[in-house]
Amino acid sequence: MKAYLFNNHATSYFNALTGAQTVPTAWQKNLKDGDFYEIAPVDGSAFPTIYGKILEVRDEGFFWVKAYSAWCPQGEEGLLCIVEPTRRITQEEFRAAAENNFTKGE
Repeated sequence: MKAYLFNNHATSYFNALTGAQTVPTAWQKNLKDGDFYEIAPVDGSAFPTIYGKILEVRDEGFFWVKAYSAWCPQGEEGLLCIVEPTRRITQEEFRAAAENNFTKGE
């Protein structure tokens, strides 16, 4: 499993979902290949909850992932910024979301 080796300085990243420049939290810095994550919609957003799996750690601060949602239940690969996931989930939580076609009340 590949993980980040962060320097001891606070590197900030642009979160495209919130529009904020932010520093990753400790749990985000510990994300690695094979981890599952969730991106909860920003309050007032029409976007669905996104569920994903980290396929590969890329340059510091970015992951290659496969992400799923109620709008894209077949999944799509793409680049994810480290500050965008809102929580790490277990493989069991990911499977449960898949069984519900990645809906969470959407």
